[in-house]
Amino acid sequence: MKYPCFFILLLISALCHSQTDAEIDAFTVEICKAINEEKGADSTRIDNAFIKHYPGFLNKHKVDSEEKFIAIYDKVFFRLQKNCETFVEILNAEFVEKGDWKRLSEKPHHKLKKKVCREISAVKNFYYLESDGTKTTVTIDKGYWQEVFADGTFSRLYFRWTGECEFELEFIESNNYSRKNMSNKGDKYVYGIFGKSEHGYDVWAENTGSEIYMSFRLYTDK
Repeated sequence: MKYPCFFILLLISALCHSQTDAEIDAFTVEICKAINEEKGADSTRIDNAFIKHYPGFLNKHKVDSEEKFIAIYDKVFFRLQKNCETFVEILNAEFVEKGDWKRLSEKPHHKLKKKVCREISAVKNFYYLESDGTKTTVTIDKGYWQEVFADGTFSRLYFRWTGECEFELEFIESNNYSRKNMSNKGDKYVYGIFGKSEHGYDVWAENTGSEIYMSFRLYTDK
């Protein structure tokens, strides 16, 4: 994780108080609005938005250690990826994609039969490639979607069909640093299957609260 150049100044100016998920999300909305209003290079827009709004948030919650500063900064950073379309676009523009993830212009249509889509519940074991190219294994079983990441950490979510080829994941828990910071318990994510090949399934994912759609390949783990 790369921390901004103004880290020390913020830490010195800040004085510990727990933050609720709602407070963090409200702050990400404020930061997102500031990023949209800023001018100049994309990275500068993000830095300026944090410089203007972060000291007040830290002072309000009396952050008095580097450890607490990092915990809050990382939570805000990952929640921005969920709550701020502009922030996601800036990150994507500066990141070299190594996995199968692609930005879609619209929600894809499919011509698959319900029976074909529902086969994933019978197959159970899959994997997909993260944006950095690492492999994440997925087990779909008994109403749960469980992921195990390359570093051995995991995430567990409820799995529910919401349509013939669409399903919803509801976050339960994770000990993976990025996932537990990006998701709060009860957060829901919408997915759909729009293609199938001998290697697995083509899946779209909707970034809740925005009109961003991504696609990735869910490979059959044989």
